[in-house]
Amino acid sequence: MGLPDLLARKRPTSDARLIRGTFILTLLLLALLGLLLWSNEQAEKANVAARQGETHILNILAANDGVLRAAQDAETGQRGYLLTGQKEFLEPYVQGRQEWRASLERLKSLAQQNGAIQEQISRIEKLSQTRLDEIGRSIALRQAGRFSETSVVDYLRTGKHTMDGLRQALSEVEREERLMLARQHVKARTADEQAVQWRAWLSYFTVAVSLFSIFAIYSTLKAQRVSRDNRELEASTAQLREGRRLLQAIIDSSTDAIFVK
Repeated sequence: MGLPDLLARKRPTSDARLIRGTFILTLLLLALLGLLLWSNEQAEKANVAARQGETHILNILAANDGVLRAAQDAETGQRGYLLTGQKEFLEPYVQGRQEWRASLERLKSLAQQNGAIQEQISRIEKLSQTRLDEIGRSIALRQAGRFSETSVVDYLRTGKHTMDGLRQALSEVEREERLMLARQHVKARTADEQAVQWRAWLSYFTVAVSLFSIFAIYSTLKAQRVSRDNRELEASTAQLREGRRLLQAIIDSSTDAIFVK
């Protein structure tokens, strides 16, 4: 078996390996692309959740402030009326009760997304309702003329204790909401970092596939050139053999002859 035959036997094997290698690399490239798209989608979802979380906590803080401000307005009206007995001082109290209910309902609605603060929400509702009831009773006693300076001090002391508990509960809600927002930001940052890593891997792999493709094209062109050279060599060898055969036939068929000039 000659060299051309050996080369002819090796070429299909090399071509098959190149085809298999290209196919495998293409599948891996598609897989990386799919992972990149998935990672980008997860990062986008995490960032959207973080932005929504920022809006949510701002709404929570606004509702918290509304509940506290309503209770403080009610206290303002209480103090003014207890000191003067004039009904115009009750306006902040009446307005505070109305705003308290709206702010509390808004806070309860927003808090449904976070199960960790439900206990605090119930506590806020109970404490603020208790404080408004205390204020209402003191006003009723003042209107009935059964309210002394000692009673004022006692009600103010009791009211301070209730308001301190309300402020603490509102602070706990804010703290829990900020913790949840921080977790969302960490999740978004992690998703962004993963997306960057997958993009880097895709870039590296794309370069590798490009280099392999260049090598495959070069190998294919080289194999084609070798194959063409082998065919030309085989054709030249066949012609040479045919010429030798004809020459041998002429020599064999010739009889001994003397050529005389």
